[in-house]
Amino acid sequence: MQRYLRSACLSSLIYVAVGCSAGQDAHSTHDAPATQVEAPSAPPTADGAITQATVYENERYWPAIVAMTKDWMPPSGAKPLKAQYRGALVRVEADGRVRIDFGRHGRHDIPIDHTDLVVRADEVRAGIETKLAPNFVLRVGNSLVDPSGAQVRPLKFDDLARARSYLCVFADPRAEEFPSLAQQLASLESVNGVRAVFFPQSVGRDDLEFVHERLGTLTWHVPYMYPQLSENYTLSLLGDLPERPHAQLVSPEGRVLYEAELGTAAEFAELRHAVDRV
Repeated sequence: MQRYLRSACLSSLIYVAVGCSAGQDAHSTHDAPATQVEAPSAPPTADGAITQATVYENERYWPAIVAMTKDWMPPSGAKPLKAQYRGALVRVEADGRVRIDFGRHGRHDIPIDHTDLVVRADEVRAGIETKLAPNFVLRVGNSLVDPSGAQVRPLKFDDLARARSYLCVFADPRAEEFPSLAQQLASLESVNGVRAVFFPQSVGRDDLEFVHERLGTLTWHVPYMYPQLSENYTLSLLGDLPERPHAQLVSPEGRVLYEAELGTAAEFAELRHAVDRV
């Protein structure tokens, strides 16, 4: 319990230091076709050290914070990121890029060799650096609302940290199709240890009570992001704001296991298949 209380505190520090301020991302994936990603395998080194080739599959060692080791120019033409800039690690991609949230400096997919990710991951593996909680849980765990009960209250950190994977759902709770979507998603709750997390779209600070009541009325009792924070977390996770309901299934460390738009029966069937395979 003490370990996860410390994790919740660190989550707040990460949010204050680098997370959730608007910025441009170098890569957007929300409009891509459905994808299910398998971790590749790579031969370990003789001493088990983490390398650039093995860091993706060794996600349990991913650090919470990553720093730039070289200057890098975003393809979008935004201001260059300078060596020593630090940001919250969102995830390592299968193609070798590192998604980092630099707060006011934006969210970018950086080549691994421009960061100290491998060094920090190997320090976690060797016990030099302490990893207090899985990265996804650490990043969002202190910014969610407890769905149970009539009163709005923060979700306890430990209540989030028990799932095998997390189904991030991005949708407008005011949309006409939302009740049907919520009903379908409710049927996935706890399947294979998956926990849904709702990121409400097109909402603001004044919509907190509305979102709480909406989910309660629909009996979709899932933790959800505070409305005033949801847009920035959505940009961090997806790279852009989705035009349609969107699902992203992630590991506790934030590795993407499956991602697709939601709405049609076929899309939901694909999502159900992905959840069944976790």
